Amino acid sequence: MKLRQAALLLDARVLTDEALLENEVENVFCSDMMADVLRYASSDTVLVTRLLNQAVVRSSIMAEVHCVVFPEGVEPPESLLTLAESYEIAVMATGRTMFEAVEILLDAGLSDASWV
Repeated sequence: MKLRQAALLLDARVLTDEALLENEVENVFCSDMMADVLRYASSDTVLVTRLLNQAVVRSSIMAEVHCVVFPEGVEPPESLLTLAESYEIAVMATGRTMFEAVEILLDAGLSDASWV
């Protein structure tokens, strides 16, 4: 699935360069614990998290995650967006809950990254 489709499914606002929405993803992973992100996420994973610090981007860089979705109206700081964009990581925000977002993406065909 292209990130553009994920954004549409989640009714998400894209907070970084929209050109990044052409990237393909196969998995979704939900966590506020970045150690779990490093263990389970991969380059084809969408990360859904409420954690609002630069560890989210740093962990995504190391795990080669290409998209972070902030649920529940969470608004990431500009410094996080700037860092994410400098590493070509797409960032989105949605009003859906964390678990609704994951369920929608799983129903649309993404796999659960923790079981891959």
